[in-house]
Amino acid sequence: MKKMSLIGLVILLIALLVGGPVMAQGGGIYETNCNGLSEADCQILKDSAQMTQSIHSFTIPAWAIDLSLEAGPESIMVEGSGSATVVLPEFLTAWASEMPAMTSPTDYAPVISLLQQIDVAFVERLLAETGLQLTIDNAALQAPGQTLSGGADVIFKDSSLYVRLDSPTGADAWFGEPVEMTDTDREDLMQSLEEMLTQLQSEEFQESLAQMSELTGAYDEIITLVNKYISTTRNADAELMGQTMYTFTTTFDVKGLLADPELPGIVLRLLQNPAMAALDMDTEDMENLNETQVQFVLMTANLLIK
Repeated sequence: MKKMSLIGLVILLIALLVGGPVMAQGGGIYETNCNGLSEADCQILKDSAQMTQSIHSFTIPAWAIDLSLEAGPESIMVEGSGSATVVLPEFLTAWASEMPAMTSPTDYAPVISLLQQIDVAFVERLLAETGLQLTIDNAALQAPGQTLSGGADVIFKDSSLYVRLDSPTGADAWFGEPVEMTDTDREDLMQSLEEMLTQLQSEEFQESLAQMSELTGAYDEIITLVNKYISTTRNADAELMGQTMYTFTTTFDVKGLLADPELPGIVLRLLQNPAMAALDMDTEDMENLNETQVQFVLMTANLLIK
């Protein structure tokens, strides 16, 4: 459990410290999608993204998820609701705001810069100063042959994890365990970081990135097409905890994207791009692939989605 926590922590750090600032800065390879919004409403989203750079604690008074997936006669439904509070160390957000933006999908310079600054002391401080409170009031999972429901509370504080699960008998109890780093954990962490840095800075990996950079044109084509099917609308303002809250709804039309006549050609050009070999993909079978075959696959996928 402890080793998994450390591995997950490193992944979370990369997401927070590289992806977060990139999106917050509104630059690099990520841009705020404002399809369907007025200039004023779009600016609200951009300003909000910019302000997230200085946020180190926030509360979600109410969250809810309602997910339904159907494939033929089988379906999976996930529902849940609750609240949450997150406290990140101030040094983390200050450091994250100084991270450079990724200029392309193959720009790993920010990741390398990040890994070079992480050490055992950094991770221990992060564990000690990070706080999380997650309340799950109602949760349900319905899948073929399986139905689960219940609630839970999760608290992470002072490098310790506490969990409370609903009990069928009503005798709920809290379970806690400190997330401690042993000497072995410290050695494993530093070894993993060194191995990742060695891999990212190796000549072989840099050559692969150079080859993958040739996919930039196809990547841009796909992103441009996908953005056509993402739209956002401004909803009525709401009052929450004594403050006015701007609300938006973003919609992604997956079925429209799969049916777009431009998509098969874009996908085919991507699959047949010589740079795909850099991803260790077997491209022999793709040489004889044609646009009609790709279109058939996309149409089949579209029929399975509701």
